[in-house]
Amino acid sequence: MFATFSNKQEAQFDDMMLKINSIIEQNVELKQSVELMSAKYDEFLKRILSLEVEKKEDKKLLRQLEDKMEHLERNIRVSELEIRNVPKSEGETKDDLCHLVVNLGQTLNLNITENNLKDIQRVRSKGNSNPIIVTFNSVITKDEVIKGVKTINKSKNLGRKLNTTHLKLKSNQPVYVSERLTLKTQKLYYPARTQHKNYSFDK
Repeated sequence: MFATFSNKQEAQFDDMMLKINSIIEQNVELKQSVELMSAKYDEFLKRILSLEVEKKEDKKLLRQLEDKMEHLERNIRVSELEIRNVPKSEGETKDDLCHLVVNLGQTLNLNITENNLKDIQRVRSKGNSNPIIVTFNSVITKDEVIKGVKTINKSKNLGRKLNTTHLKLKSNQPVYVSERLTLKTQKLYYPARTQHKNYSFDK
């Protein structure tokens, strides 16, 4: 009986040891899996940090490129004017547009001829305004036109402010002349002009 009991105990002990060894092996495998996942996590974390640094560098480079583009655009447009709200005539040509600018010069007491113009064209835009872009041969001429327009528009008489009759057109509607701004400058100028109008800073 003692021998039978002893054999039974040994069998149970062996079975228990097998189970314990199995658990130990599973723990080892689990530990290895955790270490592997931890290593991958650290690798992913380093990669994310690296991508964040690259993103910041890319943003910095993009801003530098945008500033350079803005500078180039301003240099290109430095002698350009934009004339808005001038109705387009049927079969309009560059010569017709040149005559409009010559007539504008006469209104402003400026001796502007076609020789002062490097280029002139009407461009498409939102709505039906289709402004006229004038490129002068010199910045001085452009500045003189801007100054002349500001002077005539300071008149309290609405009928004397710049309009299509000054360009010798049959219609009578206001004409707006301004420097040709870049898209970035336009986005900055619009809210500033709105604030100026709403709060009447000039009064």
